[in-house]
Amino acid sequence: MNIFTFSVCCLISICLILPAVSSPATNCCLALSSVRLKPSNVKTYHIQQQGGICPINAVVLVTKKSKRICADPDSQWVKDAMRIVNEKKEAAKSGANTESSNTPQPGGNGPPKRRRKGKGRGRGKGKKHGGRRARKQQAQ
Repeated sequence: MNIFTFSVCCLISICLILPAVSSPATNCCLALSSVRLKPSNVKTYHIQQQGGICPINAVVLVTKKSKRICADPDSQWVKDAMRIVNEKKEAAKSGANTESSNTPQPGGNGPPKRRRKGKGRGRGKGKKHGGRRARKQQAQ
């Protein structure tokens, strides 16, 4: 009975400790990706420091489609992507401050331009599709 009680206690403690230890590892980059993203596709990022459970330094780039890419923090394209994300955040902050002012925005003059209906370039029906040219050619 003593061995059985000890086994049950060990099993319960393992079940309680294992999720607490393994859950932070799911947010860690274990290796760097070779995928190179366009900076315009990066929505946000965060920096992972080596230590504890995370074995490497990495920049975790989050795309517009919510994909996580672990990238090399020393790579130039990663630095460019981080800079562009920072610039977008700053522009959004400053844009929120200027929208409340009563100054007219550039390009906001007049109603929006109307688009043509239909598909293609708007040339109408030609020979192949029963247009005026096709009827004229049939009459000859």
